[in-house]
Amino acid sequence: MPRRSREGVLGVEGLLDMSESQKTCGTCKHISDPSEPGTCEVLKIGSDIAVDPPLFVLQGAMNFQTDARVDASKCKYYEGSTGICLSC
Repeated sequence: MPRRSREGVLGVEGLLDMSESQKTCGTCKHISDPSEPGTCEVLKIGSDIAVDPPLFVLQGAMNFQTDARVDASKCKYYEGSTGICLSC
């Protein structure tokens, strides 16, 4: 069952104590499993979204392994999801 706060049901952002302005891989619709370490369905092995400038590898056999808490603010392929529930 989702956790509730005074404002309503908490999604991934609330559970990870993140504000709406912060982007994490766990709030992106391209991550395979936002509740645990998963993979990005867009980026491939060799990508690095933490460096400046970020390195995006889009071709290859294996997906980029990530974690829900990874900062995705530099990732140009980030697409936020709405209504995510970790208990679903």
